[in-house]
Amino acid sequence: MHVTHFIPEYGNVSASEFSEWVMLAENYNPGSNLGFRDQHKKDIEAAFIQNMGSEVVPAKDLRWDAED
Repeated sequence: MHVTHFIPEYGNVSASEFSEWVMLAENYNPGSNLGFRDQHKKDIEAAFIQNMGSEVVPAKDLRWDAED
């Protein structure tokens, strides 16, 4: 599965939501190595904010199949 399967067609997506979807797409077991999981989520959230320029963005900005 790919993270794009979780991105909604409409609405906004937060860095936190996106990081959860990445973890789900990677099929990461939420019960294993919680310290690593938490750090990985924080790293994904930081990268999202850095790359997207905001903590929350329109879902269409994350979908290459979305129309303006």
